[in-house]
Amino acid sequence: MTQPDLYTQIRKHPTARAIYAEQLDKESVITAEDAKKLDTDMYDYLLEEYNKVNADKTERKYELSPPDFIVDGLPKIKTGIEKDKLISFNEQLLEWPETFKPNQKLEKILQRRAKAFDGDGSVDWGLAEVLSFASIIHDGTPIRLSGQDTERGTFAHRHLVLHDRDSNETYTPLQSFDDANASFAVYNSPLSEQACVGFEYGYNVFSKETLVLWEAQFGDFVNGAQVIFDQWVSAARAKWGQKSGLVILLPHGYEGAGPEHSSGRVERFLSSAAENNWTIANCTSAASIFIYCVAKQKFYKRIRFDH
Repeated sequence: MTQPDLYTQIRKHPTARAIYAEQLDKESVITAEDAKKLDTDMYDYLLEEYNKVNADKTERKYELSPPDFIVDGLPKIKTGIEKDKLISFNEQLLEWPETFKPNQKLEKILQRRAKAFDGDGSVDWGLAEVLSFASIIHDGTPIRLSGQDTERGTFAHRHLVLHDRDSNETYTPLQSFDDANASFAVYNSPLSEQACVGFEYGYNVFSKETLVLWEAQFGDFVNGAQVIFDQWVSAARAKWGQKSGLVILLPHGYEGAGPEHSSGRVERFLSSAAENNWTIANCTSAASIFIYCVAKQKFYKRIRFDH
């Protein structure tokens, strides 16, 4: 017996809507009549809207909403902070409960930060970043940071979440920060970059008051989220007028770990940059990472709430 061709089988197969309606009827959630009415009402509504558009022959010019970034330069923003405040923040972030026992080697590394503001001391990248986070939540802006191994930092530089060497309990100094006026959240995300970046993008769109950051420790992690960068982050304002302040932290340049594992492929982001759709910043020092994080928070806060 000859089987009907595939298209014939598809046409005869009940639609997903019909199957679902039948299931709801069997479970006494809605009746078959209710399902039919919902179907008819929606069809009539869509037809009415289509006819309105089809009948409207008016020519219109659509313009994008003004970009968040000023064409002739970013607005001047004060990114500085008093030294006394930074010293106070640093001291608080180097405190943990008396019963908490961090790894001995890590404890020594962190205690080095206690001398950062002494005569011969210096502020490294990790400390500059954590101090910027402290100043931002002190100003009242919540922070959400995610990425692979983000709590520790892939290059053993961040250490936002400490682990007790005996009990393996965790302690996050920024979440017990006395001068904080907003929340701080940090998550190690799974190796599902497209899902993670899509979630963080959506989180930021609907939580505009939050500074949301996602970190790609290596270039191949960025590759996994390329569709989100192309279709949403870089283009959403042009397509839908949807703005986002999502911050993507890309890996540094080549260091012998292979072609895509070491490079963030910044050329991809540069080639997608147009009409001030995003900012690409190359932070070359500990000071510039501090300034960038603080400026990003203050700039977007001003744009979102003042305009």
